[in-house]
Amino acid sequence: MDYNAGDGKRILLVDDDTGVSDVCSQMLKYHGYEVTPSITGEDAIDLFSVGHFDLVILDVGLPGISGLDCARELRRRRRDVKILISSGDCAELKRQKAPVSSNFHVLQKPYTMSELICSVSNVMGANSEASSSIL
Repeated sequence: MDYNAGDGKRILLVDDDTGVSDVCSQMLKYHGYEVTPSITGEDAIDLFSVGHFDLVILDVGLPGISGLDCARELRRRRRDVKILISSGDCAELKRQKAPVSSNFHVLQKPYTMSELICSVSNVMGANSEASSSIL
């Protein structure tokens, strides 16, 4: 595995579980990514507004604005942003009516650190037209 795969690319990691966020941040940093953590969708939108991120990783079940609503707002602000939705409940994605055309990628919880790094690497390498949809 290439431990410098990130090559300084910037990731906004949004998860209200600080334990998950801390471990994922450490692993992503270890692999060469710059990581900015956030615990709410509102905070993520604010951070996104003032910084450039190559990828946003969003938990679906955030307090306040949901991960999917946050993803839609980030996509509205920057159409080419790459988004990886983290969810333990694909039924929740359907309930929130995640549109197929949004081209959000999904990382099913629970996931291993290897699955996280592989998913991030795959999403970072995908162009927006070739992005896989969630449903």
